[in-house]
Amino acid sequence: MYWQTMLKVIVVLGCSMIALGGPPQAVLDPSSPGLHVPFSGDPDTTEEGCRGQEKDTFGHFLDCSWDFEPRDYGSFGNFQQGDWRIDQSGSSDDGQAVCAKRDGFTSGFCVSGTMRYLTSLKDTPTLDASNGHSMDPNSDWVLSFDTSRTIDAAFTNGDSDFFQLHFASAGGKEGPQALGLTGEPYSSGAPGRYRFNSAGVELWVVDDLFDVQDVNVTVHYKAETKTLDFWFNDVLELEDFVLQNDPSLGVVADPHFIQLGPGRSTATYLAYDNLILGLLSESNGSIPGDANGDGAVDVADLGVLGANFGMSGAVFSDGDFNGDNAVDVADLGILGANWSGSQPTPLAQVFNASGLNSLIPEPSTVMFIAAGLVCLARRRRHSW
Repeated sequence: MYWQTMLKVIVVLGCSMIALGGPPQAVLDPSSPGLHVPFSGDPDTTEEGCRGQEKDTFGHFLDCSWDFEPRDYGSFGNFQQGDWRIDQSGSSDDGQAVCAKRDGFTSGFCVSGTMRYLTSLKDTPTLDASNGHSMDPNSDWVLSFDTSRTIDAAFTNGDSDFFQLHFASAGGKEGPQALGLTGEPYSSGAPGRYRFNSAGVELWVVDDLFDVQDVNVTVHYKAETKTLDFWFNDVLELEDFVLQNDPSLGVVADPHFIQLGPGRSTATYLAYDNLILGLLSESNGSIPGDANGDGAVDVADLGVLGANFGMSGAVFSDGDFNGDNAVDVADLGILGANWSGSQPTPLAQVFNASGLNSLIPEPSTVMFIAAGLVCLARRRRHSW
């Protein structure tokens, strides 16, 4: 039995090697503003209030379990439009926000599907629907979300944007000073072309993005150097770039709202999931695997992970150490990789006694090794 437990620990440690190699992760901290929108609900619901697209202002659905609201951190902004619904997700097990052709139609577009969200302190309303509680430019922060889209190359209006991030120090100048991955009007460019730009200055260009499935977009701001990194599909595409802006404005990295999917009506399918804007985990003292933030990865953190094992829509403090919004074997691997060496009880013994041993199916050792190999390959399932 002991060698079987050790084998399990080895396999989950292997999973952590992949999980730790991707983009940086955000953590939500009560001392800092943030934004967390997991997008959840039953994609197969028959609730009339959902399928009928009966909304009041700013995207709230009436008599419907579909959830587009921020969780604990953030609030709706002053601009929401488009026929959004909750559908099956390739990035989480509790649904994603989708804008596509209307129910009952065989063709059509996501008509100007747009969602704007403001950052805020935990459980604290913003002063209005236009201005969030801005992130501190003296702390590292991370923006991350998953997205899918299908673009109609025959349409001539242009490509729908991925996102625009707006800064409080821009003084209300929303568009020109934003940072974002935006589509290009076909009249001035090529179908399927997207530009990552800061204040209109082009920094990165990608072509032929007509069918994008379950890609992750991450922006990491580094306060010490006042530079940023941009990740697309788990690839670091831009490193150490600086915000471009009108010198008279002096814009700094203090985002206070994000706009998802603004722009044109060329997407026949547009989806978002797992939106989070928070501090870089290391910037507020968090250690990978340290769920309770006490500076050690120990049995208390294993208890948190065990209590939430299988949870979706999770954050770092729930045991989601790799930022995929789920608490699973990959997070157990990260905890194991960072297990505090000063602990009096060996990890294998604690693992066996914690009850997590029984959470991993064991029809045979071979089957568990196969599951471990799947884990090594599962960090992202994106293709584009």
